[in-house]
Amino acid sequence: MSITITGKFSHPYEARQAAERLRRRGYTVSVGEAAKQSPLPADPLLVAYPYGQTGGNSFGNNLMGGLPPLAGNGILLHTPKKEPETLVTVLTDDTQARDARLLMESLGGVTVR
Repeated sequence: MSITITGKFSHPYEARQAAERLRRRGYTVSVGEAAKQSPLPADPLLVAYPYGQTGGNSFGNNLMGGLPPLAGNGILLHTPKKEPETLVTVLTDDTQARDARLLMESLGGVTVR
């Protein structure tokens, strides 16, 4: 009986390494990217001057005075894009399913199915 074991890896490099190790052990392996949760990038963070301009005598303006001069009264900080999760799928029979699952988990994968 054929059994498919799927493991999720947080970094593509780890997934490639695990797939190569599983292939060396004689398993049939495929590697693919997990479905994306949200196609839109993360919202940028807006950092604005509390009183409209740098300088001045107030506490907030003194703190913000260390920023470079800007044309507007704020800056946008974009959050970095998260690495996509990578799926490694192993096709095996029922006699080797336990060994394949343990090997995938020891290489850093989280078993999905």
